[in-house]
Amino acid sequence: MVIFQQYTNTLGYKISKLGIGAAQFGYNYGINNKIGQPSKSDLNFILTEANKEGINLIDTAYEYGNSESIIGDILSKNNIQMIICTKLKVIEKTNINEILKDVRSSINDSLKRLKINSIPIFFLHRPEYMKIYNGCILKELIKSKNDGKLQHIGVSVYTPEEANDAFENDIESILIPFNIFDHRFIRNNIFDKAKERDIAIFVRSVYFQGLIPMEISEVPKNLESIIPYKKKLEILSNNFNMTPSELALKFVLSYNEINSVIIGIEKYDQLQKNIKIWKSQSFSDSIIDEILNEFNNDSIYYKSKKIND
Repeated sequence: MVIFQQYTNTLGYKISKLGIGAAQFGYNYGINNKIGQPSKSDLNFILTEANKEGINLIDTAYEYGNSESIIGDILSKNNIQMIICTKLKVIEKTNINEILKDVRSSINDSLKRLKINSIPIFFLHRPEYMKIYNGCILKELIKSKNDGKLQHIGVSVYTPEEANDAFENDIESILIPFNIFDHRFIRNNIFDKAKERDIAIFVRSVYFQGLIPMEISEVPKNLESIIPYKKKLEILSNNFNMTPSELALKFVLSYNEINSVIIGIEKYDQLQKNIKIWKSQSFSDSIIDEILNEFNNDSIYYKSKKIND
């Protein structure tokens, strides 16, 4: 039996193919989030157990409420070593000197909250930050990297066009929305281009912010256009004797070009289910092709555009 990749070597790290998304740690996040922000004791248990199972990557952001502080407290208290990804704060200033001051304060605040001396992977939270004001934000990040405050610089993108822009800048990793419904990055050869340039790929929105595991009867009215695709997914997953969530995660894990698949976790049982899938038998190429053919439709993304955030 061939199981999924457990780790990938990139950016000088051995990174677990399954990572934890920590937006939920700091505030109520996700369409299917029914419990709200988990308690700190629950998160302490989740992170310690995840670490025991071999997960060593966690993704957070300055804008995720108190997520960074919670992570910093838990990891330092339990002496857990994880590869931390975080993101630049939203920059609202227009004066260049004030912008650069905000960039520096964002980095310093994240270091303090996370209780570390250097951030392993630091993403621009918005792709336009690569270019605006003559690229001064990215230049400031490079300066902070040279000073040792950042180890690697990446950008969180929403479209293949933005990923292509990243390839033309001093970017070492991209964070992209990719799932069983949304294949834009494959069709635009982003995976191949990243590999050619030795740029790491991190994936978010695997479950469409919880829309994939959600019961059809619970789909919000403004997202009902996704229901026909959910019905199709249920039929396909039944054919493979899997749940829709299992099929969705296995599909994404099957791509060896992806360095880590980031999954939002609110409860321990979610962690257990995702780890079980991560350590299970991988898909054959024929199954991947069948899924690609079944959901080869850009309209799925455009009808649900806001979900991929």
